[in-house]
Amino acid sequence: MTMMRFSMCLAILLGLHAPVQAEENAVIAAWYAALASSDRDRFDALLSDNALVVLEDLGIEQTKGEFIAALDEWETAAEGAAIRYRQIDGGEDGTITVTVCYDFPDNQMLTRESFALEGETVVKSVQNGVSDDCGDL
Repeated sequence: MTMMRFSMCLAILLGLHAPVQAEENAVIAAWYAALASSDRDRFDALLSDNALVVLEDLGIEQTKGEFIAALDEWETAAEGAAIRYRQIDGGEDGTITVTVCYDFPDNQMLTRESFALEGETVVKSVQNGVSDDCGDL
């Protein structure tokens, strides 16, 4: 009977942890869905008012407003592109790191992107280039 109680307690504890992880993954999924469609309204909801988006390879730091305004340029540049990503680290402290493949019609770009989250909003996004080939991602 003691083993059964332990198993039940463990199941309850794991169940309590699952929604937190799912919520964070939902934010990341929403980010890339919004990026794929250049959804300005979704980014307005996803980004905190004081959010910072950093594109380290380009030496660019953007506020929420600057990032959303830049989606006009992104929409043109990313026409016909596919975005694939995989979470590689995080979630426990509000920071999630993913590997992302931007598969453009004429080339690919593999990046490592980190997100600092507060609840269901992104307070900081940092992107670093990794490779010009996405490999198996």
